[in-house]
Amino acid sequence: MEKRKRLKALRGAFAWAGALALLFAGTGLSHAASTCSDCHGMPPIDAAYRNITTGGFKGSHQTHQPAAAVAANCAVCHTGSATFGTDHMSGTITMSSNLNNSPVAAVYSKGVFFNQTSNPVLGSCSNVNCHFEKTTPIWASAKLVSPNDCGVCHGNPPSDGNHPSITGVGKKHGDYYGTGATSCVKCHVDHTVEASPFAHASSAGNRPLNLQFTAAPNTTGTYSKTTDLAYPTYLPSQTTAANRNGTCSAMYCHSDGAGGAAKTVATWGGTLPADCTGCHGGNATSASPIVSGLHTQHINQAAVLGTNFECARCHNGPVSAGNDRAITTPANHVNGTKTVSFVGGGTYNATAKTCATTVCHSSGKATAPQPAAPSWTGTALGCNGCHGTSNTLGTPDYPNGGPGLPLANSHVRHVAVAGDCDKCHTNTTTTGTAIKAGSTVHTNGAIDVNFNTAKAGTAATWTAATKSCTNVSCHGTAAPVWGGTLPTDCTGCHGSFITSVLPIASYSHPTHLSRAYGPGTYLGSTVTACQVCHDYNTVQPDPKHADGIVEVLNASGSACAKCHPGTLPTWSNSSRIACTACHAATPSVLPNGVAAAYKANFATTGHGQTFTNYSSSRRCESCHDANSAHISGVLGDNMRLLLPDDNTQCASCHNSAAKVPTVTKQNVLSHVTVKGGTPTSDCKSCHDVHGSTNLSMVKSSIGGKTITFSNFSSGFVKIVAPFDGLCQVCHTQTAHYKSGQVLDGHPTKNCLSCHGHKGGAFAFQPVTACDSCHGYPPLPTGYVNGTGNYANGKPEDYPGGGGAHVIARHVVKTAVPADGWTNCTICHGNGSLNPATHTMNLPVTPSKITIDVNDKYKFNHTLPLGPQQYSGKLLDGGANATGSCFNVNCHFKASKKWSTTR
Repeated sequence: MEKRKRLKALRGAFAWAGALALLFAGTGLSHAASTCSDCHGMPPIDAAYRNITTGGFKGSHQTHQPAAAVAANCAVCHTGSATFGTDHMSGTITMSSNLNNSPVAAVYSKGVFFNQTSNPVLGSCSNVNCHFEKTTPIWASAKLVSPNDCGVCHGNPPSDGNHPSITGVGKKHGDYYGTGATSCVKCHVDHTVEASPFAHASSAGNRPLNLQFTAAPNTTGTYSKTTDLAYPTYLPSQTTAANRNGTCSAMYCHSDGAGGAAKTVATWGGTLPADCTGCHGGNATSASPIVSGLHTQHINQAAVLGTNFECARCHNGPVSAGNDRAITTPANHVNGTKTVSFVGGGTYNATAKTCATTVCHSSGKATAPQPAAPSWTGTALGCNGCHGTSNTLGTPDYPNGGPGLPLANSHVRHVAVAGDCDKCHTNTTTTGTAIKAGSTVHTNGAIDVNFNTAKAGTAATWTAATKSCTNVSCHGTAAPVWGGTLPTDCTGCHGSFITSVLPIASYSHPTHLSRAYGPGTYLGSTVTACQVCHDYNTVQPDPKHADGIVEVLNASGSACAKCHPGTLPTWSNSSRIACTACHAATPSVLPNGVAAAYKANFATTGHGQTFTNYSSSRRCESCHDANSAHISGVLGDNMRLLLPDDNTQCASCHNSAAKVPTVTKQNVLSHVTVKGGTPTSDCKSCHDVHGSTNLSMVKSSIGGKTITFSNFSSGFVKIVAPFDGLCQVCHTQTAHYKSGQVLDGHPTKNCLSCHGHKGGAFAFQPVTACDSCHGYPPLPTGYVNGTGNYANGKPEDYPGGGGAHVIARHVVKTAVPADGWTNCTICHGNGSLNPATHTMNLPVTPSKITIDVNDKYKFNHTLPLGPQQYSGKLLDGGANATGSCFNVNCHFKASKKWSTTR
């Protein structure tokens, strides 16, 4: 367009020159016509003085006119000069009242008409459009030089809008493009490379304000207010900032950096956010975090990463660490290239959009196999995107290089679930699926071992130099080396079951597994013994094993709660628990259902009574060996007696007056189990030393029959069907009181009078002493006996039975049972000391009495002397009557009746 305007001016100049030539030719003059160049040059020649040789003079015509200027070019400043002839040399200089036809009257400071002089005083122009309405330098000043003198008209750069500057709203443009003329080319034609750098000024009025976005990094772009850039609208006097200040679009320097529009539209003269949010977004703390590509996964995902990455982590250059919301190197920003430079090293393939050998996307060990290079356009990565690509948890899976070596690897033995990572890397992750909030030790280029003290123990330590850990709960007292091997069983850490090379010895484990008195026999000698109390899998690693928490099955219904139904004993307490803790009303119950026997009466009616007489037996340990085999899972198979058998155990106290001071309970005998056999019956057959509801610790059940024994006189025999009392329940061969047999008249009371627990060959053997069934002798009712006076006599068994026994000549007062038949045979045995007529059959009744006086006591030897010589009636049922003896020399004649009672 500028060229077309110049050609048009030249055509006009040639037309005027031709017209002048014709005019001069028409005059018929014989000399050549004069031209502008004949006097002052065309355009006029600028000189430092009035040069008579060249015709030059002080001025700036050469810089204002084209090289081939014509008269019309002069008219923009000199009114009428387009038609000047030679007569314009009038000694005056005429100036336009509006230079260059400016929209605001542009004038020369000396006016529109002034005299031509040989020593002129030069002036300046004002409001002229070609100087952007600024006052010009004095005419004939030094020639302007590009680009230094661009500021003469509009500033270099202009100070309005967002033109580059070192402060204010133009600072960003100034930071990126500089504040010199080189910055102009980002939005305008580069006039500095033109032959006439200021020609764009002299063409004012013939062109608009030129905008173009073709300089890097832009290749295209538009401005919203192009209509306001036409002449003369762009001149300061013709528009306001609001009309001139439009918006830019479709240009790289104001985009999101990925081909999309900027987050904030750039308005000329306006401001953008001080950080990165105006274009593509900033870091996680900014008002608008960047979301393109995988930025979110890197800079705004603290829930997974622990600590968000800084922009400088991957763009170390445009921004710097610790200051990633401010551009520190503008040359690397908005340059058309995505500058990827990693802190800590690494490379980026811009074509494939992948990074490699970075700290943040490595296996964690520089010498181990590395994961595939992640793609910027790929999906989000989990832990197995870097650490262990062969498994879902991300457990490092590189081959174990050996104990303590750089590539030592024992992860597979330690990780069963994601949460296991927390045991040794608690400052990095607590879940194994996300980095711990606020953590800075992930992707820091170091292997950080930080134990979770709740799982590994408060004293747990890691020694990186030897790759070993100590005082960790998961390895007990061992100090394993990373990459090493441990025994396949439990002995490498805390010990194992009783048959292992190293039985576990901590706290109460020996009590449960190896001590004879514990449940080890029942639990067994394999790992299943451990699983009775602990919840874990034998296949390792198991998430419930070595996690810093002792997984004890102690809830309601568990083996622990059943074995210890009350308050669970303190595991670290080495003291033995009381027998009654298990043998209780709510007893210990083994997993197989066997319950500890409860001895409810031990302390009240058993050997546990507090009376002095029981001081030697009131403790369980008085009879039982507390250290012998105990819990086998079979009820009653381990009696744990201190002595070989029950009877020997009982006799150890009952045969000692010091331990059992009650005479009647000393040296008691055992019963026979077969008639005529030896006394081998166990004391426990009838007695329960732990007490019962019966007297004398008699068992409540014998032979499956319920026994009630509450009376020493009448409690031995049950006199009604089914005849299964204490002395009947076992008898099958006895003469009396067989089990289930109807009573035969044998006494049902005071059995111990004849069948004592001691004194014979065996317990309850019938006594044979003469006072065992009746008195020695039988005494009349009411007779008072004593020492030396029938001391062993007893009241008569039936009315009249005592009779005249107390007559001294019948029985001497000093008679004792040891005398036997000596005192009795005179009247009852015909002199025999073992008469066949004596049956010892209770009860003693009249019909069982034999009167057979010794023949030597006949009064008349020719008459008989025998039972028939007694007149009494030996009848039972109250029909008896006493009588007299006949033919006895001690009475001569019939004696008085035996008793006055009958």
